[in-house]
Amino acid sequence: PMIRLVHLLRRRPNLSRDAFERAFDQVRGPLIAGLQSDLGILRYTQCIREQTQGEDDAALAARIARGGMAPPYDGVAEYWFSSETALIEATRTEAGRVALDRLIDQEADFSDPASSPLWLAREHPQVSMTYEYPVARLKSGVLKLHLALAPHSHMPPSAAADYWLHEHGPLVRSWASARGMLRYQQVHHIESAWIDTLNQRRGHAS
Repeated sequence: PMIRLVHLLRRRPNLSRDAFERAFDQVRGPLIAGLQSDLGILRYTQCIREQTQGEDDAALAARIARGGMAPPYDGVAEYWFSSETALIEATRTEAGRVALDRLIDQEADFSDPASSPLWLAREHPQVSMTYEYPVARLKSGVLKLHLALAPHSHMPPSAAADYWLHEHGPLVRSWASARGMLRYQQVHHIESAWIDTLNQRRGHAS
């Protein structure tokens, strides 16, 4: 079954948000496009953090209401592959190894790999209010909210994932229409030794 690689990015401390966004969009994006076939990437999307008036106050209010949250990430990248096996096999070819090395090297030019986690995941569609895929982009009128959830401290990850899918998912679906939600997906983490090794190369502690 198809999987995706989720990559949450924090910019380098010495880089402005505008500089990060330019590098993410105008350098990273074209680089990924050029290496798509070498890595077997079926789809690639970027989400850039929305800059809004009163954003800091809203983020603080959300952290208080939810009992604590990590600071917002500056961007999200998602890569789709036909399977984990296909991804690993692609990176074992000569072209794939070179492509992966280029991505790891270039990532450090504009982001902080140590604080930018990535993992493999499988999606569980929950809500779709339109036949068209809603795209959140400038002037589209669509916003996309990413929540990277950690399991409760007293819950095993598998139990937390089961609760999220079978209890929280139906709850969100029940009020999605009233809230004007266009689409809702849960993306569940997949354990992967390959990703653990990749994170070690990137200097990120899994």
